Amino acid sequence: MIGAFTGARLNEIAQIHLADIRQQDSIWCFDLNDEGEDKHLKTENARRLVPIHPKLIKLGLLNHVNQQKARGEKKLFPDFRYDPKNGWGRHLGRWFNDTLLPKLELKQKELVFHSLRHTVVTRLMQAGVPEPVVKALVGHAQQGVTQQHYFKQGYTLRQLDDALQKLDYSLPTVETAD
Repeated sequence: MIGAFTGARLNEIAQIHLADIRQQDSIWCFDLNDEGEDKHLKTENARRLVPIHPKLIKLGLLNHVNQQKARGEKKLFPDFRYDPKNGWGRHLGRWFNDTLLPKLELKQKELVFHSLRHTVVTRLMQAGVPEPVVKALVGHAQQGVTQQHYFKQGYTLRQLDDALQKLDYSLPTVETAD
């Protein structure tokens, strides 16, 4: 569900530490970073704060975080193991492709975890969220001199949260990964 409501990459989600889930400016967010043992990001633009969609909170994400903290865990998904070739996401990717999709009767060769990223981008763009804001949410590089060189501080967490609030799944569309 984190992938469906953030557009985050598989490894970004799988390596989240509990300390990476926090409030800033009264907004709950994921701090996607490479700080910590075996944490890696695909690009410099992947380092970002992503607001937590209210649906994730309603589904119990913060309760899960508190339960993990009470158990003394450090990671959101403590059972995931690091794979030098595939990072932290191997277990999550296999579960998604081999367990979840067949259970939902959605198993298709072209439908993979990365499809969630495509769907989030599509839904945000369909909701009228400007492309540069969508890029900031999903960790893509910005285009143009203004965005790359003059807009160093980027969008505020409030701006990103307002944009993410527009993510709507009332229409049943899922994009496949290329």
